[in-house]
Amino acid sequence: MTKDLSSVTVAARRRLSRVGLAFFVFFLTVFALQFIVSVLVSPFAPQWAEAPIFLWLLSILPMYGVAFPLYYLVLRSLPTGEAGGRMMRRRDLCILFFIAFAVMYVTNLISVAINALTELILGTSSSAGATELMTSSPLYLTLIFAVILGPIVEEVMFRGILLPRLLPFGERFAILTSALLFGLFHGNFAQFFYAFAIGLIFGLVVCRTGRVRHTVILHILLNFFGSIPATVLGRAAKRLDLENMDDAAILESPEAILTTLATAGYGMLLLAAVAIGLYLLVRYAKRMRPRPTECPIPRGEVRYLPLSVGGVLYFLMLIALFVFSYL
Repeated sequence: MTKDLSSVTVAARRRLSRVGLAFFVFFLTVFALQFIVSVLVSPFAPQWAEAPIFLWLLSILPMYGVAFPLYYLVLRSLPTGEAGGRMMRRRDLCILFFIAFAVMYVTNLISVAINALTELILGTSSSAGATELMTSSPLYLTLIFAVILGPIVEEVMFRGILLPRLLPFGERFAILTSALLFGLFHGNFAQFFYAFAIGLIFGLVVCRTGRVRHTVILHILLNFFGSIPATVLGRAAKRLDLENMDDAAILESPEAILTTLATAGYGMLLLAAVAIGLYLLVRYAKRMRPRPTECPIPRGEVRYLPLSVGGVLYFLMLIALFVFSYL
């Protein structure tokens, strides 16, 4: 069937095969290193296995220190396309933050619904290991690894390295494919849908500006406001045991009153931010469209794009990741 495909589709499929191979190498390296380190450390220092700093380092160092360079080496020889060069004003960045924030929370409802359904059927739901680690770690570790380091590396990985190498096949193809791979990269349904939606916005930003630093800023802001306030308030409520306190007990404790008011205020701010973001999304929707491609892939041939060695290897790896998220 390959000989009947257009030359554009054949070239795109070869490109995606290399991309799939890069991600396969990335995850295989991460899992191998984490397994080796765990086997070596657990018998001699079992107390480390439960330490948040060790868990963060075990997650981050193999991923960003070893697997990420290998990922780049696999992809670096691929030719890149040119993105736009328009500067982004602070006003534009603010608008995009509210839009991305609203999209993140709305699409997260899909994940919540799917998790509820799978828990009803299977008795378990898809979990995000990083989210669980964030809730149990000291705040400074979450700030360093999840709010700052993670967004920087992920933006370089997807919008700095991957997206330009997909641009030769058109802006629409590059944005959609990089966003899909960004969602799948998280390896669970708890994060897939909002990561995919955010990836669409971030991909469009880089295509318009040609600069990854804008999406790095947006990514850091989203991770901060989406996790840090909720973590701080949640820990305060747990420490005070607010769930088991009646109204009279809350009114007798200034700290309980403050925590309750702060939680309510945070909830209202979230709703306001989502409402503002949805309004801005509707208002600027026409401007947030990919430019027409000069190298269209025939629609009837799109389904053949994943059918390659690299694509199949990565697909098998993804199955393992998503299945593992339920264990």
